Amino acid sequence: MTLKELQEELACAGLPRFRAGQVFSWLHRGAESFQEMTDISKDLRLMLSERYEIAWARAVQKRVSKDGTVKYLFQLNDGELIESVLMNYHHGYSICISTQVGCMYTDTCFYSNIHYSYKTSLDVQQERNA
Repeated sequence: MTLKELQEELACAGLPRFRAGQVFSWLHRGAESFQEMTDISKDLRLMLSERYEIAWARAVQKRVSKDGTVKYLFQLNDGELIESVLMNYHHGYSICISTQVGCMYTDTCFYSNIHYSYKTSLDVQQERNA
């Protein structure tokens, strides 16, 4: 979510624009809960936690191949796993991020030693947070 989108969202909740800047700053410092945002009143933190969820993706495994390709396994805040690959080409980097939880083809998945079958596709907000 961009700062502008956050400002618009919090304005709909009746909050002043500067609150969005505070929340945005905390999110970009890695806050995983509204309770960590100590420059925001406890009442506002409670209201935010009742209305919103902070979603994240945490790298739980990383593999680097001989050619420099980096494979990641990310865990979403609901515990589900997605994969991604960072590839270095002569023209720059390219990244592939899975938009599905699980894998339909366990023999071709990057982390085929981790057996997790296909469950669902990510929604737009989950894709943004990956």
